[in-house]
Amino acid sequence: MKNSICFIVLLISMPVLAQERINLRSDALIDPTPEEKRLVQSTAKPRLGDTIILPPSVDLSKYLPIAGDQGSIQGACSAFAVSFGIKTIQESIKMNRTHFDNTDACLSPTYVFNRAKELFGNTEDCERGITIIQALTVLRDEGTVPLSTLKFFPFDPYGCQQPVGMYKPIAEKYRISSFDAPELNEFEFKRILNKNHPIAISVKVDDKFELDGSKNWTNDSPFIWKSYATEDAPLYRHAMLCVGYDDNLKAFKILNSYGDKFGVNGFFYISYDFMFKATYDAYVAFDRKDATKDIIANAPSAQQNLNINTTMDFQEFQNVWVKRGYYVIFGDIMIGNVYLDYKDNSVTLQVTDARNSKVLNRIDLLVGEEKEFVYEGRLHSINFKKIDKAGINWYTKAFNINGKAAYLNYKVSNL
Repeated sequence: MKNSICFIVLLISMPVLAQERINLRSDALIDPTPEEKRLVQSTAKPRLGDTIILPPSVDLSKYLPIAGDQGSIQGACSAFAVSFGIKTIQESIKMNRTHFDNTDACLSPTYVFNRAKELFGNTEDCERGITIIQALTVLRDEGTVPLSTLKFFPFDPYGCQQPVGMYKPIAEKYRISSFDAPELNEFEFKRILNKNHPIAISVKVDDKFELDGSKNWTNDSPFIWKSYATEDAPLYRHAMLCVGYDDNLKAFKILNSYGDKFGVNGFFYISYDFMFKATYDAYVAFDRKDATKDIIANAPSAQQNLNINTTMDFQEFQNVWVKRGYYVIFGDIMIGNVYLDYKDNSVTLQVTDARNSKVLNRIDLLVGEEKEFVYEGRLHSINFKKIDKAGINWYTKAFNINGKAAYLNYKVSNL
């Protein structure tokens, strides 16, 4: 460390926004495992709908105050991107809150970081970070809490060991419903941002990135990151949040977690040309309201609610195509196609009670296979007939879809 131990002790109780930089960041962000990525692919999520004509700019930073500071001792960049960034934006949108200064109204990275460290191991080393997927998993399964409830202390070397489980009842209010990994391209990012969804990104940065970003930038002359210092510069993994874009600047707007002295109040830009050279992973999260509001928005007629006459001895439905990322609703039962592998001829379905979003079952099927389950005194049966294109060009612009759909036969009977 560059400074003495006594200096650290003086700073240990200071909150997240009151710190100056001490040194350059370590390579703290952890990359997700293949299994973690597979779990993202097999998670049901709402579709984003089609967007063909995009506006010249989108800026979600209006739903945030100045940036927080993760410090240089705790590898909490993923937690800042996910809790301080994504969840604060979601809550601000629900409250119609913009351009506010109270950082205590933001959501705390401490809960997400500490819980992820506890759940996924390695609470001994606070400098070692967590994956974005781990942060989003905590946010989905447990939630987070406001900064006013749980502060983040960037220069506490043991901060990640602070127990936070007692805040679970509060965290429950701030959960997301699901998350997904979008394609890494300019149009897809713009389309997602235009739907008011910020994007957590994994980026490789060099030493010059922090040095350049800490210069005296202004709104009229913002920091636009366009390249590494050299082609062979050492690179370090870091998580940030994409919150907008500007075609005039030809750049995406980014929330960093290096404090408000970086860029302009902690925000800067990455040029369109460099964005997907520096970014190697990305995730979008859906608020719980999205799961009920947007899940079948703009869906074609074959995906609309089919009312079941449960007084009949047996009811059979045919010609039901369900594409990955979509739901079809039969009465009170929602069946979502969460993962479709046309090479292995397999599908993973999530069965949910459409009335309360309670997950009832996760079903893996091969083509030709049929499985049954019992719920509320009824026998439900799903037969996976085949994989094919879903009719005449119905779903070509669906979010993160591979172009194929599952053809299901659904039956329900009274026991």
